[in-house]
Amino acid sequence: MLGKLIKYDFKATSRTMFPIFITMIGLTFVCSLMSRLRLTTGFVFIALTIILTILLTCSFLITIFFTVNRFVNSLLKNEGYFSFALPVSTLTHIASKVINVIIWAVLELLCVFVCIMIMGLIGSSVNEIKEAFEELMHLDINFWGLLIELMIFGTLELIATTCLFFAAYAVAHLFGKHQTMIAIIFIIVMIAIRAFFFPSRIFISDYTDFFALSISWYIKPIIFAGLYCALTWFILDKRLNLE
Repeated sequence: MLGKLIKYDFKATSRTMFPIFITMIGLTFVCSLMSRLRLTTGFVFIALTIILTILLTCSFLITIFFTVNRFVNSLLKNEGYFSFALPVSTLTHIASKVINVIIWAVLELLCVFVCIMIMGLIGSSVNEIKEAFEELMHLDINFWGLLIELMIFGTLELIATTCLFFAAYAVAHLFGKHQTMIAIIFIIVMIAIRAFFFPSRIFISDYTDFFALSISWYIKPIIFAGLYCALTWFILDKRLNLE
């Protein structure tokens, strides 16, 4: 049943996410082509570049927004009557939402990677591409390891942040009015608590130490994601009132 829920959630969010991905890749292609043709002085190029920059820099926020929106619509609003009528546990519902976040995070990384590749292939000459490829081949293996570590860490932080939003809206649902404001206050308080009691002190002076640092990088987002999911489960399973 978990697989069916994941498929259903993925299908629901893909209606919005895939058009955004296609737009990002399309804008990257157009902007790179215009740059290659030296058409960079007009208003159209500037406008397209601004839109593309916003999409690329806010891509993970967009992922959070639509996955959280799916969580709210399917479990906390009218659709929740249908969702909780299914022979599925509350924990399974939450797990499907979290797995959906992971899937979209991976697809988001792939989309950004494709955009970067398009920029490099279209916006650069053949010689520049060859030189860049040679430089990449000669990079220290620890650099690639660090890059992978950062990508995994970023994905875990994305999951933890999304779970925080799940918990925030679950808490806000307990109140009859001003639910959005309550959710925002909850998020701010949780971020402040985490920053105060668990400050992030990441200093990288040498690529060789990233294996030691990675353990601490992983632990915090996993713990907080688990706490947020536990709180969400308790509210949905014990305190939820859709009337």
